[in-house]
Amino acid sequence: RSRRCFAAWLLVAAALATTCVGDDEQCPDPEKIKACSGPRSPADLMMTAAAPGVYDKTARPPCGNTTHEGPTVVQVQFRLTSMVRVDSKAGRIIVNGYLRTWWTDPRLAYSSTETGGCVDAIHFAGEMSKGLWLPDIYVVNLVEWSPDIYAENLVEHTVDAMPALVQVYPDGSVWRSEQVLITIK
Repeated sequence: RSRRCFAAWLLVAAALATTCVGDDEQCPDPEKIKACSGPRSPADLMMTAAAPGVYDKTARPPCGNTTHEGPTVVQVQFRLTSMVRVDSKAGRIIVNGYLRTWWTDPRLAYSSTETGGCVDAIHFAGEMSKGLWLPDIYVVNLVEWSPDIYAENLVEHTVDAMPALVQVYPDGSVWRSEQVLITIK
């Protein structure tokens, strides 16, 4: 019975594949695809919206009223993945987790695919995001903060540490996630 099911599945998959080969509606000619405008990659965004002289990463984003009056709202989340060490004598805890932040920087806005743009999100990893404004995060009772989660061999090295990930959306919304090792008292 399982062979018949597999054979039927294989026939359906083949039919779907051949439908695309002969049908111009489902597989449009690449020359007929509508051209888009705007950034396609982190490098494109950094050369346009975040270009030196145009974008100042040391200045916080303007608020909703396009001025710098009032706060820049930054949402923060910490996802605890492990308690690495608890030192009750010293009153210290070392934790490993993901620090995630969200905010809006209208200076980074670009056209979405609905409005003629090329992409609906631009993904940065590692050093590429160094040219963007980043919020200063204050952690009460912080002793040490390390983006190197394998510092001092406190965390078992099973996989390579992820660099900070940043996504910028067409409306200028920014999402950032970074794996960190934090010592608090």
